[in-house]
Amino acid sequence: DNGELDDDYPRDISVGFDKIPDHVDAAFALPAHSHHGKEKVYFFKNDQYYVYEFLHQPSHEECAVMSERSPSALFRRYTDLYYNNYERFFHELFSDLPQHHDKHHFINKDWKGLKSPVDAAMSGRIYITTGRSTPRRYDYQPDQQG
Repeated sequence: DNGELDDDYPRDISVGFDKIPDHVDAAFALPAHSHHGKEKVYFFKNDQYYVYEFLHQPSHEECAVMSERSPSALFRRYTDLYYNNYERFFHELFSDLPQHHDKHHFINKDWKGLKSPVDAAMSGRIYITTGRSTPRRYDYQPDQQG
């Protein structure tokens, strides 16, 4: 409240996230792939990553109740869009990560295209584009005289 942190903040990550080491290099949260799934947070440290799965994921009904109480049209729009469109998309993007039964999860082994250490991660908008085979008429060409 009032833009002030609670008395016990900032605090080590291990206090709020069981089995996650302190002093991580990067992290990002991934929404649940459906209202029956659970939100996950991926933490990266050195050459390993750790996955924290939230114990309780609000149902669509709980989100609807929250949006009725909330004056935020943005929150209401997000819950409706997410509920209607993203379940299959997130499942396809992130369901291939191995389900480990041991405690070691190596970035170089499990994340294709990533090399450790990961020092930054971001989640937000997801852009999917197709390659353009020919340049547009007014695109800048470095070898043009002008």
